[in-house]
Amino acid sequence: MLKKAKLNPGKLIMNSSFKLELIPSNKLFLPNYRQILFYKMLLWLFLINCNLLMDTITEQEISKKIINGKIISPLFDFDVEIIFDGFNSGIYNMHFDEKRALLLEDGQTLPMLRFYGWQPWTVSLGANQKESDFDYAKLKEYGFDLVRRPTGGRAVLHANELTYSFVCKIKPELKPQDVYREIHIFLVKGLRKLGVNDLSFEKSQPDFKDFYKRETASISCFASSARYEIEWHGKKIVGSAQRVIGNTLLQHGSILLGKGYELLAEVANLPNNDAREHLRNYIKSHSISLSEIVGKEIEYSQAICIFSNLLL
Repeated sequence: MLKKAKLNPGKLIMNSSFKLELIPSNKLFLPNYRQILFYKMLLWLFLINCNLLMDTITEQEISKKIINGKIISPLFDFDVEIIFDGFNSGIYNMHFDEKRALLLEDGQTLPMLRFYGWQPWTVSLGANQKESDFDYAKLKEYGFDLVRRPTGGRAVLHANELTYSFVCKIKPELKPQDVYREIHIFLVKGLRKLGVNDLSFEKSQPDFKDFYKRETASISCFASSARYEIEWHGKKIVGSAQRVIGNTLLQHGSILLGKGYELLAEVANLPNNDAREHLRNYIKSHSISLSEIVGKEIEYSQAICIFSNLLL
């Protein structure tokens, strides 16, 4: 049974058959000083070799820096911690974002803009979405995890994408809708540097309650666009959601880098093949990835470099 992610510390799990045996000191291998230096040298060479296989900024690297928030938007008159966090599990990603919002609400940390990926690919449910919308057997077959987001909206399959999260305090002069708009304006700057032009913002706000009731395709976050969401020729390329905790706002969203997001239709719990085909077609007609737009693959590391250059 899937449960909403809770902020629990990690546990050490040990097999019940484990036995601890004391080894006589005369049977222990105790390396001398030269051997210790030799093993340290081997480890050092191994780490250097691993680093040669990585780009300057890679999926595994975690970097942090505090910047003036006005670099992101003129409305952000506060410091922001920038975090490039690599690929992590769905449960980790959702724990991190929610925990950061709670810490900021308690005055224990700074506002944050974080970029990250997902490993393995994961379906995230909106805070109030039904777990029964998805087929557990199909999720297992495809190797997808399933988690619940602390934010609203509908389901997203986090596949070939760059995900961002932003946490800040809200106040009379900085409302949630202002943050939504300003973050998306900033994201557009990065998308254009990746070669994606003809971008626009959705100007109207749809009636989501009515849409969710009448449309099977509403299971997907990318089936419809909210006001100020980023589109290319009417197709959604960034899906974002928010949650307000006290006076703190958590906003996170998915930037579609490549295909994979459309497989959401394959793991949805639908009554028949016609409904599945309808969802497939709806996702394809209402969303598109950056790679599909520019006609060549845009990798995670490329997108990270672009946003890093904009911010740091």
